[in-house]
Formats: sequence, C-alpha cells, structure tokens
Amino acid sequence: MKSLASQEADRILALPWRESAAPDDWSRWLRTPKGMQSLRPIQNRMLQAAVNAKGLLAFAACGEGKTLASLLLPVVLRAERPLLLIPANLREQNAADQEEYAQNWKVKLVPVLSYEQLSSPRSLNKLKELKPDLIIADEAHYLRGRDSARSKRLGRYLIENASCRFAALSGTLMNRSLEDWSHLSDWALAGGAPIPRIPQVLDPWLRVLETHDAYGSDYRLLNKIKEQCDARSYDEAVGERIRRTEGVVVTDTQQVGASLRLIKRTLQIPEDLRMTLEHAAHDIVSATQEMLDEETLNRVFDSSDLWTPEDAFAIRVWAQLVCGFFYIWDWEGEPDTDWVFARRGWGRACRWAREHLGEDSDALFAQKIEEGEIKDDYCVSAWETWKEHKHKDAPRTETVWVSDYLVDDVCAWFRDQKEPPIIWCGTRALAERISQRLSIPYYGAGKRDSQRLVAASRKAHPCVASIKAHATGKNLQRWCNQIVVHPLSSPNTWEQLLARTHRPGQLADEVTVTVYGQNLFGKALRRAKNDAQRVKEITGLDQRLTFCSFTFDENKNKR
Repeated sequence: MKSLASQEADRILALPWRESAAPDDWSRWLRTPKGMQSLRPIQNRMLQAAVNAKGLLAFAACGEGKTLASLLLPVVLRAERPLLLIPANLREQNAADQEEYAQNWKVKLVPVLSYEQLSSPRSLNKLKELKPDLIIADEAHYLRGRDSARSKRLGRYLIENASCRFAALSGTLMNRSLEDWSHLSDWALAGGAPIPRIPQVLDPWLRVLETHDAYGSDYRLLNKIKEQCDARSYDEAVGERIRRTEGVVVTDTQQVGASLRLIKRTLQIPEDLRMTLEHAAHDIVSATQEMLDEETLNRVFDSSDLWTPEDAFAIRVWAQLVCGFFYIWDWEGEPDTDWVFARRGWGRACRWAREHLGEDSDALFAQKIEEGEIKDDYCVSAWETWKEHKHKDAPRTETVWVSDYLVDDVCAWFRDQKEPPIIWCGTRALAERISQRLSIPYYGAGKRDSQRLVAASRKAHPCVASIKAHATGKNLQRWCNQIVVHPLSSPNTWEQLLARTHRPGQLADEVTVTVYGQNLFGKALRRAKNDAQRVKEITGLDQRLTFCSFTFDENKNKR
C-alpha cells in the first residue's frame, strides 16, 4: 500500500490542467428585474469557478468586486445557511453594501461573523450554533497561518461538517510562503487543491522554493509538474499548477486607470538621538516588557538584520525609536518586576501551547491546567506564577518623547502638498502628535472612528489614519495623495494599504505615496518589495510594489 505522501503526490499529478476560456455572464440570471448593473469578468469567473469546484480560492486584487461576489455565492451554490466572515471594522460597511446590492441583485441577507469573534473563547460554539453549509471568508488573509485560534476553530468545524463548502477571497492570501494559505486551499478544494495538503509533501516544496536548502529527493514531484506544464523554473511550474486548477481564480491584471508612484523621501536620524535615548531610558521597563538599559539599546541600534525571531523585540522598539519616542509603563513608584516576569513567562507558555499542543485560547489553556488535563511542568509553573500576579491592574502606558524630528518633517512635507493627503501611521502616539500639530482629524481604532472615516470619505480632506484600523477594506479612492510614516516589511500590508486609494474608480491620473527610505524604513520597504516579487511569481497576481514607479522627493532635495 502506498504511503500518504505517495498518494498525495499522485493526487497532484493527476489534477487536470484547466484551459483558459471566457466564463458565462451570470448577470442576467442574478439581476433583479429593475437591476441595471453588470458583473465584471473577474466576478463571473469567481462564480463559475465556485459552481464547478464546489468551493473557491480567489486571489482577487483589491477593489475588484469581491464583496458582491461573496454575496452572490450563496445564490449560485444554493446554500441554505451561508455565513460570511469579515474583519470587525468592516461590519457597518458590509451592512450598507448588502442593502445597496439588494437593489440590483438577487442577493440573500447573509449572516456575518467577524474574525475577531471567531477567535474569542466566548464564541467557542458559535459555528455549531449557526451550522453553516457554506462559509465565505472575505479578506481571507485574516485566516493566514493554520495555527491561529480562528483557523483551528474553523478547521475543526469543516472537518466535522464535511458537507460544508468553503470559499476564500483576498487580494493578499500569500504573504511570504505557501504555508500562509495551504490550509485554505485544502478547505476550499479538498482533493482538487493545487498544492500539497499534508506536511510530508509540502515541506519539500518549501525547501526548494523558499528556504533553498533542499535535498535531492525534494525535487522529484516538482520536476514532474515542471515537465507537465513545460515550465522553465520551479516557481513558474508551481504558479502554473495553481492558476490552472479548477476552483482557483487569479486576477489577470490590476485594472486601475491611474498610475501609481512611490516617492522616496530621505531623512537623517539626528546624531544625538541615541545619546538622548540612552539618558532618557536608563533602567526603566518599557511597555514591551523589557528593560531599556544600555545593553538593550545597543541591541536595537546595532542589529544588522532585524528580521529573525530573536530580534522581534528590537523591531518593535526600533519602530518606536525611529519615530522619536517609546512606550513605557507608568508604575507610579517602583516597577513591579515580579509582575513583568510572571506575565512574560505566561505569555511564552501560551505561545508554546499554541504551537505544540494546539491550544487556541489562553483562557481555555489555563482552565485545562487547573483541571489537571495539562501537566507539563513548564506550563504549570508559568501558570502558577502568573496566577499570583494576574489580579493586579496593568500599569498605565505612557509615551516618552525624545525627539520631534520625524513629526517636524511630516509637517514640513504636509505644507508642500497641493492635494489633501492621508498620513498613515502605525502607532497611536505618533498619529495623535501629528494630528494635534497640524489640527487635522485622526481616524484611529474602534467602531466610532471607522464610522467617522466612512462618513467623511465622500470628499478628500487632510487626515491622519491608523494603518492597522483602516488599511484594509476601506474605499478611499477620493484621495490620491498620502505618506506612510511607519516601517512596513509585509508585502500584504503594503498591497492592502496602497489599494485603499489606487483602485478601480480612482479619478486622478496618478496616485502618489511618499515613503521614507532611510534606516529601518528603507530596510522594511526593500524586504517587502522582494517578497512582493515572490508573491507575483508564485500566484501570478500583480503586486503594486512591483509595478509602481519610484522617484525621489524633489521638494525635499531643494531644501
């Protein structure tokens, strides 16, 4: 009898290769009698693919109409209990979209569950209560990584309810690795999935395509796929296998009339910033749970890579420091180092449990330790230590500003602008400081600010916006000018952020995005651009970082 790995290899080699063909136009069947709109080709392709494969994996570019497609999927798949998964901050917008689309299309009112709810221990049985027979994951990159709480919870439901169909739609399914979405491919297409469904077969692909430390036997299956499609490289072979699989839809090109230009702005970090930081941060505990002593600051300033797991702390602190501040806990007295170390130890135990024990909730993990179900000495010790301190209130977070050099430069840039800009920030402290200095609105996290931005987005106006809260899902095409004031290394974050303004319907001839090119800003951007190129090579989906033009800030150079 063949091994599972051999069976999986045979399954992939036996998959048919889909030929390109124009999809049927579903518009006339799905429009209401008074409806005047027509579906885009990519929307027709998504609906056709879902019907043919009984599931869908859509690498659909941002702004290509995924929302309408997600609302029509229950109709074409004849689902009785559909469920739509979306980010929490898109709930109000989705409700308005459902109401608007119902005027032109035969859409069903689809119940909505947010990804954040799916992660909550309080929603442990939510899927069982709803009993969906079709789950549509819009912005499906929120399910990236099979080990997250929400992914594990959803995966268990789909395994226990094999008749439930699954559709994943996103313009940014892949960040850096096939592992980002291999489980989504499995859930959506099952035996028709284009990439391996089990680690024994996927791991060799990762070694060949990503880590480049492959063994000779790792190439066996990929060589056969390469021969099947007459590809020149392994990347091309895997890309062809993905794109030509039934149930997979990839946007051919980014259909945006406006050009996209990234403007690099250079800014030297003041030479005295390090000295100021060393003096201001001496022996205090930062809100990252580390001591900001001289040794730690040396790690931050001297780290040569900043992308290894060991440097995770340095990245967090460095991102603050290059903006001229850092967060600390205001202890109102001596720091409670026992609380700090107990909290840190419990956090490490929870991360270990998620990775090795499959636990998807810290609260449920603690409950299992209490009930004696988990007896690992390290986990039990970490919990017992944290239990002694967890009743204490966390200290208030305070911002310590050591330099306004970046704030000053953003304000100088702002005064040169002819078009009203969005100032994208990754930290609340910097966003609020810029907003106060320029007397312009700041749209941060939370339902209220999301509603404010949606209501105000009918007309472009100068504003500061949170990257985490608003760089996904929002239609901000009224703006054509922006600056990013945070080091971003994720190609997915860049793709989502750029697509808020550079999207179908943009009326300006050009969308401009000013970016900082020095120090950590430059390192992060270079990594994101390299990874975006890899995403394009594998999936075939155009990435804005790969086709935009790059120029330098002329006004800055004149000064």
